[in-house]
Amino acid sequence: MGFHNTEEAIFTQPLDVSTYNTSLKTETSTTITIPIANVTSTKCSTSSKKNFTNGLTNNHILRHSFRTSDAIKTLSTTPSTFFKNNNSVKVECQVRARIPTSSGEFFLHLYRNNRDNKEHLAIVYEEHIRLPPPLVRIHSECFTGETVHSARCDCGEQLDEAMRLMQLEGHGVVIYLRQEGRGIGLADKLRAYNLQDLGHDTVTANLFLKHPPDLRNYDVATKILEDLNLSTIRLLTNNPDKIEQIEEAGIKVIERVPMVPIAWQSNHNSNRIGKEVDQYLKVKVERMGHLLNIPETLLHIDNI
Repeated sequence: MGFHNTEEAIFTQPLDVSTYNTSLKTETSTTITIPIANVTSTKCSTSSKKNFTNGLTNNHILRHSFRTSDAIKTLSTTPSTFFKNNNSVKVECQVRARIPTSSGEFFLHLYRNNRDNKEHLAIVYEEHIRLPPPLVRIHSECFTGETVHSARCDCGEQLDEAMRLMQLEGHGVVIYLRQEGRGIGLADKLRAYNLQDLGHDTVTANLFLKHPPDLRNYDVATKILEDLNLSTIRLLTNNPDKIEQIEEAGIKVIERVPMVPIAWQSNHNSNRIGKEVDQYLKVKVERMGHLLNIPETLLHIDNI
């Protein structure tokens, strides 16, 4: 294809970095191969303001017990106000249209904002959505999971399930954010897939590509919720960081509704969705602190 720029190479020379053992509270040094750049790992923080344990979970404590190799200490290149301060973010609904489907209808709201040039969406079931507090899913775009049905993640399943639950309840909102690949974009997401094929998990692959494990923020989502006059919600999520960001912006989350993968709901069956998505979900629990029960059959398996 003619792309031979060394800046695009996946691997570079080894770099000595410090790691921190959260259980022994000791600092060690190790050599790992990562790209030439500051690697930020802000989303793998081992501290959290609160534990969101309502719903099915017994794994939230794992976010406090990373292995030494999991915590890479470097300086962040992301401005400290980028994720937390959404006072300057403004959104405007450009158009709204009724969308009939085979299973019902909803209204699709298209939003523009002053943060980026992307067209974020709100899928709104029933116009009168404020009472009782509705189900809300804040969902990040996933072309591979939603369009080509990749078995590397459960994103398509999560979107389908959120819409199904809202149809059953008769009202609800899906905020659809253009944050492909946990914010790193489709091109680097595909590069991360290549790294996963070499044996790295989804977190380490991001670090190799000079990204934090999760680059998403929810400033635009909270402003869309405000535009819809939703100040109290029931949030469909397994991600405690998402809850924290939403509540810090002034939205009250009165209930966390778990998004439990179908294959993990009863007797675990890897054949249903494949071992790759099992590994992906297990890493999100163990390394990113997501609130899910890992099936007993996977608890003591390091590499699925």
